[in-house]
Amino acid sequence: MGLVFMLYGCSHSSPFGRVPVSVTPKLVEKVYEERIPLNVGLYITDEFKNYQFPLSGKTFGLTYDFYNLGSESAGVFEFGLGQMFDKVLLVDEKPPFSKPKTVIPGVVIEPKIDKFALEMPTLAFQTWISRIQYSITVYDPSGKAIWTKNVEGLGDTKGDYRQLLSPPETKEEITQNPSRSATKAVEDGTSKALEAIYSSQEIRGLLPKEKKQN
Repeated sequence: MGLVFMLYGCSHSSPFGRVPVSVTPKLVEKVYEERIPLNVGLYITDEFKNYQFPLSGKTFGLTYDFYNLGSESAGVFEFGLGQMFDKVLLVDEKPPFSKPKTVIPGVVIEPKIDKFALEMPTLAFQTWISRIQYSITVYDPSGKAIWTKNVEGLGDTKGDYRQLLSPPETKEEITQNPSRSATKAVEDGTSKALEAIYSSQEIRGLLPKEKKQN
């Protein structure tokens, strides 16, 4: 079963059972060549916000529970969009809107998480690989989907060799490797999605003519 499993003991000896694994993506300040002169709506569904991934792999006798993939991704999208558009409005429905809005967004952006996966190495100090797949759909004010994009975020991080020296004493220690890998995947995937949104000609095509020329 490998050195790590020998050091940690069989699956029935772990005192932890189910452990929560958090992702902590950084909010990166970015200056674009130009801010797109458009108000955008960000539609975050409960399914996206509450997305979880329980990985039941008998890993050292426990189950990894990635519990905040969606909520942390939502925060990155809101922050990132705020740096490229005039205003970001959190909306609770897709257009056409059933309730009047004080400010009508020029487009509404809906992110989804299609898939998450973690590849665990045989030895803790080897590379841990996480993958997360996002799909982005952009709607015009009438509710028509004008643009979609699928991206994959990759998190490949070297494991912490110190976990080889002795059995982990806390849940934080044993979740460090999958957390770092998953965090990197979220950062990579959201960055790719935001860059694609900024470059979308379909979104820019909705700008008023005078703003297109400026």
